[in-house]
Amino acid sequence: MGAGNLRITTRLAQGRAELHLLLNGPMEQAFYRGTGHRLSKLLRRSGATVTLALDSFCAEQAEYVQQLLDALAPYATRVSVWIDEHVRARLAVDSSTFHLMLSEPLADPRP
Repeated sequence: MGAGNLRITTRLAQGRAELHLLLNGPMEQAFYRGTGHRLSKLLRRSGATVTLALDSFCAEQAEYVQQLLDALAPYATRVSVWIDEHVRARLAVDSSTFHLMLSEPLADPRP
């Protein structure tokens, strides 16, 4: 595993940092764990916003993706989750917690 793609973009808008992550394909469990920890730290220490676009992942990785989302849940008011409609059924993403949007595959997460 670990042959996935990650695209990160950042921008400063109205004095607030915006971080956009597009995940496409399989990633190692350590990636999800480390990303959840680092994003939680960023959100805890700043007013930054995060957009997480999940285009595709293996069924075996649903647990790791869910752990990433669980790590971000305390900051959900500043987290948007774009998810491909084909992988939506694999995750329990609470739309009352996160700003959840269904997207086309490989959609650019920037508004």
